[in-house]
Amino acid sequence: MNIVLVILLGMHVIGDFYLQPDAIAGQKRTRYSGILLHALLYAIPFLPLLLVSGWFPFALLVGSHLLVDTLKFPFASKAYKPEWVFAVDQGLHVAMLVWVSRFVTMEVAVVDTYGGHIRIAVYALMILKPVSVMFQVLFSRFRPALPLSGIEGAGKTIGYLERLVLAILLVINQVAAIGWVIVAKAFARSRQLSESAEFCEYFLVGTLVSVLSVIVLHQVLFVV
Repeated sequence: MNIVLVILLGMHVIGDFYLQPDAIAGQKRTRYSGILLHALLYAIPFLPLLLVSGWFPFALLVGSHLLVDTLKFPFASKAYKPEWVFAVDQGLHVAMLVWVSRFVTMEVAVVDTYGGHIRIAVYALMILKPVSVMFQVLFSRFRPALPLSGIEGAGKTIGYLERLVLAILLVINQVAAIGWVIVAKAFARSRQLSESAEFCEYFLVGTLVSVLSVIVLHQVLFVV
């Protein structure tokens, strides 16, 4: 993948996920002021574009993001098929990033020197919160009806660490060790797996989504 596109994807991930706390995400569904606040925060990671490429790419990316979120507002406020709204929303944002990356210029020497480090950093950013949010939106219907035991928030943290370990193994080309990570996770949840069919299905879906997302993003960022 073009390193310029990788950098723009990293900026998008920071602005659309890491600078969008749950409070603002909830506010976006009920009040348009939440969308405007999100647009302001979304613009922050793209500020370096003003120095390297001028105001036009910056205005185009931030403005198009605001436009897409504005068009999404009537559907999001009515909770209309959130999985489809999320997929179309992110698809439009990424399509705009791909288009803008064609005419964004960056210092070649810097990109060539730190290109590998940039890819790894963006890879880490993408497999953490974005994958977690994607799973919650697309697969929440698989969550068991009964409350899950354990410390609140521990499951999300475990998912983050699991994907980080898998990503490290892929980057250092130790693919065979991935199986041991999955085995260790299954062993830690063996009691719940044996007691609840619902939890077993939820566990399998979550594990497969984590593994698949890490592999696909690795291929996209480092191979394609």
